[in-house]
Amino acid sequence: MNYKEILEENGFSMDWEENSISQYSNKNMLIQILEMKNRYHEFSACPKSHFDRWANSRLINWKTMVANYNEKTKFGWTEEMVTENLKQCINDAIWLIDTLPERMFNSIRIDL
Repeated sequence: MNYKEILEENGFSMDWEENSISQYSNKNMLIQILEMKNRYHEFSACPKSHFDRWANSRLINWKTMVANYNEKTKFGWTEEMVTENLKQCINDAIWLIDTLPERMFNSIRIDL
């Protein structure tokens, strides 16, 4: 799964990348990605207007499993399933940020 291409297809561009952490943004929101060694990548998003660098506030969070399918047992998520799940989570985060009033981001945390 290439999350970088998926983010770029959705209008995001990379702001920075260091070791296993990167940040992407579009005009309204920031998405940070932490690449984990346990087969999961952790994604978190917030409106640009509600980012606190010192608190590293990210208000919408989700995990995506990047390697799970076992060809021998035919068990787990295929790459296509992972990609579709990631696209849905990105679309949900965009919708939440575009739809919820800004004042709500002072007191909510959403786990997709």
